[in-house]
Amino acid sequence: MPSHCPARVQKNGRVRLSEASSPKFETKRVTATNLGGPIDLDKTLLSGQVFHWTRRADGSWSGLLGNEAVVVSEKNENLVLHQGPDDRVVRHFALDHPLEEIYAAFPEEPMSQSALAACRGMRILRQPRWECTAAFITSSMKQVAHIRSMSLAIRSRFGEAVDGSDINAYPPFEVLAKATVPALRECGLGYRAENLLKTARLLADGTIDLEAIAKQPTARLRQTLQMLPGVGVKVANCILLFAYERLDAVPIDTWIHRILLAMRKGRKGTPAQLAAYAHRRLGPYAGYVQQYLFHHARMAKRGAALNPASVFSVPFDSHAPARLALRANLRWSISKAPAFSIVVKTAGCGATSPREARHQK
Repeated sequence: MPSHCPARVQKNGRVRLSEASSPKFETKRVTATNLGGPIDLDKTLLSGQVFHWTRRADGSWSGLLGNEAVVVSEKNENLVLHQGPDDRVVRHFALDHPLEEIYAAFPEEPMSQSALAACRGMRILRQPRWECTAAFITSSMKQVAHIRSMSLAIRSRFGEAVDGSDINAYPPFEVLAKATVPALRECGLGYRAENLLKTARLLADGTIDLEAIAKQPTARLRQTLQMLPGVGVKVANCILLFAYERLDAVPIDTWIHRILLAMRKGRKGTPAQLAAYAHRRLGPYAGYVQQYLFHHARMAKRGAALNPASVFSVPFDSHAPARLALRANLRWSISKAPAFSIVVKTAGCGATSPREARHQK
């Protein structure tokens, strides 16, 4: 087990990865297997759901499923497996999710339809429960790059080596339960170290069983997850969506909060009221809708030089009247909530309020 931790926190609060922490995978000559689709692999793996996958020079992606190395690529909207167990890969990438049925359930309003047009093929992954829970406990007030650096640092310091991979497996909670707060902080976690350690110890002593609670109905499961240190409503919804396949769960982060305000034509509400509205407005696959909305907004922000008015542009077609109404809604949200128009989050489960968002770069 490596004794070093490649992530270091700089004075400006950013986490810098050493060269050793940039994962490289062996290139093995294997027979490629077409697993089906449709899937947009880049959008799926870059949408803030998971944090350790690496895009290789040839366009393929390398990652881990537990302690097994995986290499996949996309060809003609199908997932192609180059290395790894096909049954686990099919399940992880949720190739059985009925995307056309999900798309048919998207709201007809222009923001949802614009996100759908931009993000078709993105799938909600089925993630290992402990790894997903740990990742989102560390996500508070952090961007995707920072969450990734913490994940890689934890793997390097506490995880076991995996054949065919230059990154280690994510350590089980039994291993992290024996760690110390200072050791976790050396991996860039800051105050999150204590929450992750306490959660690992609760799981190790059997207080909560992440597999056993999977049978609980969604509302009760959300409450159970919130018993874990560092898990609030939003992080619990991230875990529900990405680890427990509760596809109606809606994590309300800064982006989604702003979008919901625009949908409500500026009517504010408590977090509980906005959550209830999201479930009513976004439909039975609300989790998918919010992920498409979030990723579309995040990618458009990068390409629009922080011009919020262009974030949810509808393609030039019969939606022209809806486009005008959409722009009016966005202008309202920008003028009434300036913090949202200036600073936006880039992680799936980071800041939860305009005040918190101001701390993000």
